Amino acid sequence: MDGQARTSFVLLFIALCFAPIMYGGNKLWAWGFLETVVLLAFVIYILQQLVGFMGFPIVLKQNLIVVILVLLSIIFPLLQLFPMPEVMMESFAPSNLNLIKSYSLVPEDRIYTVSLDKGLTYHSIHQQVLYAFGFLLTLILVNSRKRIILLLSSIMILGVVISFFSIAREIVNYLSPLSTAKHFPPITGTFINKNHFAAFLNMSISANIALILLVNQNSEYMGRGLVKIFNIALDWHKHLFLYLSILCIALVLTESRGAIASLTFAVAVVSLAVMLSTKAREWHSHNLKYLLIFGTVAIFAFGWGFLLSQLDGDNGSWAMRKALWTMTAEMAKDYWVFGAGAGVYELVFPVYNAGITGQNVVYTHNDYLQMLVEKGIFGLTLFILIILVALKSAFTEIFHSQNPAKCAFSIGATVAILSMSVHGFVDFNFNIPSNALYFYIFLALAITSGANSRIRTRAIHRHS
Repeated sequence: MDGQARTSFVLLFIALCFAPIMYGGNKLWAWGFLETVVLLAFVIYILQQLVGFMGFPIVLKQNLIVVILVLLSIIFPLLQLFPMPEVMMESFAPSNLNLIKSYSLVPEDRIYTVSLDKGLTYHSIHQQVLYAFGFLLTLILVNSRKRIILLLSSIMILGVVISFFSIAREIVNYLSPLSTAKHFPPITGTFINKNHFAAFLNMSISANIALILLVNQNSEYMGRGLVKIFNIALDWHKHLFLYLSILCIALVLTESRGAIASLTFAVAVVSLAVMLSTKAREWHSHNLKYLLIFGTVAIFAFGWGFLLSQLDGDNGSWAMRKALWTMTAEMAKDYWVFGAGAGVYELVFPVYNAGITGQNVVYTHNDYLQMLVEKGIFGLTLFILIILVALKSAFTEIFHSQNPAKCAFSIGATVAILSMSVHGFVDFNFNIPSNALYFYIFLALAITSGANSRIRTRAIHRHS
């Protein structure tokens, strides 16, 4: 591992390892810890750059557009807190002004902000800072094949360990004489919700896929230090498909229809891209064929029937989601330009609740609709553009690759990005700190492994 920025990389690595363990980061203290560690890593890196007079990182210059987009994703919610007189609010955001007055929140000085609640918007900005800095650190620091392998191995091993103990725990509870359960319950791992655990598993499976494809190219390389320890534990030739089996079984046992469907879609799209690429097909079609067979059998044998049954119109959960989407679409008509304020959906919801539920709703089970309501078309467009830039880089590498390792990394990153992006239409994983942080990590990996990147592989070539 490079001496340069070693401390920052270790801190980023610690954050990634702890993120899914602490309730998916979905507690105030948990995401606060994650943000502190990531910010500390970023500050240490900046100080090293300043002390060493190293200048602006080249990788950021090469990917300046996506860096600007990520930074704008922080700046835009800050603009929602910009103070405006009532006359200006009536011109720019009349729906926001009416909403504020409906809550009797008229300030004495008649100075307003687009956001309905400054505290919730600040909270949302803090989370976005965590994701943005995690993205930038990955882009800068995960700049060699060894570090990418270490990162992917960690994500996969975390998924395997959490899955194994979650399955074992539920089996023990189900078989206990004291159990009153009539059927095997969905597993949630270290997460509060089964769907969020399933989204995390999709990203662990994506990391596993990248490693399986990589292993076929260079089975002799073992690395040094932490990389060597992970490689020995994995035993490339024997254990990767075993780990994939555990992850897939856990995914099915979550009973998450959105996660199963989104992963199926992502693998199908990436497989088609590989088949259309001469080089990628030559390098990876053999292993990818087995992955497709394995995945198809697993999904149809264990998960597809459940998935179809859950899409039935009489299913309460599905019906509730559709009702929420319809209602949120009505909200979006009023706040589609500037948004009602990042993180304030739960305050807007009661105004539009047409008796659908007696409970307050914090998330609408559609990340894109909720983002449109909270951040408007500008915030949503920024987010989609970041995804598209990363996918363009990854697909370009898949179609025109000259490096099998980079191609394998791009395939894994693309599966993760696509599965999370599709899952976002029926759930709210982008509001779960660990999943959102991992998603931004994979966005950065897609660019790091992309066609224009410069991954250092000199140490690997000596073993080829």
